Amino acid sequence: MEAIKHILCPVDFSAVSEQSAAQAGLLAHQFGCKLTLIHVVSVIPASYGALYGIDFQSVDTMDLIRSATDALEEVRAKYIPAGVECHVVAVTGNVSSEIVEEIKKTAVDLVLMATSGAHGVEEFLIGSNAAKIARSSPCAVITLRSPEKISSFSKVLIPLDIVLGFGELLPYLQSFHKLQNFSAEVLLISEPGYKDPDPAATKHFLDNELKHLSDHGIDHVTWSEIQSDDLVESICRYAEDHAFGLILMKSEGRSSFAKFILGSTTEGVINHAKVPVLSLRVKPKKQKGRFSDSVAGNS
Repeated sequence: MEAIKHILCPVDFSAVSEQSAAQAGLLAHQFGCKLTLIHVVSVIPASYGALYGIDFQSVDTMDLIRSATDALEEVRAKYIPAGVECHVVAVTGNVSSEIVEEIKKTAVDLVLMATSGAHGVEEFLIGSNAAKIARSSPCAVITLRSPEKISSFSKVLIPLDIVLGFGELLPYLQSFHKLQNFSAEVLLISEPGYKDPDPAATKHFLDNELKHLSDHGIDHVTWSEIQSDDLVESICRYAEDHAFGLILMKSEGRSSFAKFILGSTTEGVINHAKVPVLSLRVKPKKQKGRFSDSVAGNS
């Protein structure tokens, strides 16, 4: 069963967010799903008024909502293909909190949003709204650094922790498999010097998973393995060097094969990758054995 039936795209009316809306409209058209464009009018604390000598409380919130709604309608008319069911929503509040609330309220399957990334001290103390949303969203999130440069999402890189597996990614692969010239590569990453306790079992598991993907109609998927002591840099560089159109990651916490920690590796890739990143937050599993989340198990 395909995962993506409703896409949400936050728009702040910057050029990069409007280009993200164009990409969201294209995906909605290709997937045959509906699309919602959302703008959050940030609530400004009263203390800021005293600091800057401006009475923000005198601003008519409803006027701001109406203006934002009109602007979203202009974005829809300009960027969203005809035939795509597209709705616009304007609300007030905290950006990340309101977007997560909209996801829960309207059964969104995928968020697609622009990010300029966060670096240095800001990355650890504040982080980007995109990273905050990816951290708390109940659905998958695609973050785009340069949406105007994207030609296709059809070549997908899947950095994989062998413990986490990728059975839960199957519905998303079924959606992206619709794209022309689809291909995917599963990339195992271990630390330098790591010795696989049973390489034959690892190969058997992955070969079997790819066979089951093919049984689900998902072909053109391969796998490879590298060693690196810097997961974020390795994933970002590998994706860029091999011209991938999308990095697809999921995370639930620390494990033994590769340390994919939400808020660390996944968030680091979101903040630094030039390639779009789809992140899927999953619930920790009680069973932590290797190969515990297979495609075959979700058949």
